[in-house]
Amino acid sequence: MIEKNTVALAIFTLLEDKDWTALTLNDVAAHLNISLEELHHFATSKEDLLALMISYIEEQTLKHINQDLITENTSKEDKLFDSLFARFEAATPHKKAIANLKNTFQGNPTLAFNTIPQFIEAVKRLAALSDSHFTGPLGALQLRGFALIYLRLIYIWLEDDSPDMAKTMAATNKAVTKYIPCLFDPCKVADLF
Repeated sequence: MIEKNTVALAIFTLLEDKDWTALTLNDVAAHLNISLEELHHFATSKEDLLALMISYIEEQTLKHINQDLITENTSKEDKLFDSLFARFEAATPHKKAIANLKNTFQGNPTLAFNTIPQFIEAVKRLAALSDSHFTGPLGALQLRGFALIYLRLIYIWLEDDSPDMAKTMAATNKAVTKYIPCLFDPCKVADLF
């Protein structure tokens, strides 16, 4: 039987040349040379296709995080930087597909709005990789702030054509040291100016 990651890779491949709104479950099944019934073991909707893509990138992110370098003395900022940058490294082979996906969502606010819950949950899991958790009365607001910062980093990454992702690295470092700390300590907002 076909594997979940094979389905995710097929979706990424199709999205390199196809708009998200035009992509169908039949397209994915045909690309994989399987029946729609077989595909339904993994996805029965477009939301499921998106979830498969997110799950695949999350799995690949874990492979890019060097656990040997993380010790009890590793700062929260360094862990967060490693997690964010590992996500971009994991996603780089699928950059064209993700750029097409972003363009679709930019041009269709209703579609973008409908994907916010999945995006927020993915961002929460990403933050958890660095032991960053959003709890308490301000937790939901902090999470949304983190999501906006991460979204901005995605846009920078998509425009970064340097082989070593220097622009993405610099922007991620700035986010981790300057912007994200303000989410957890409002007193640091003054440091932004």
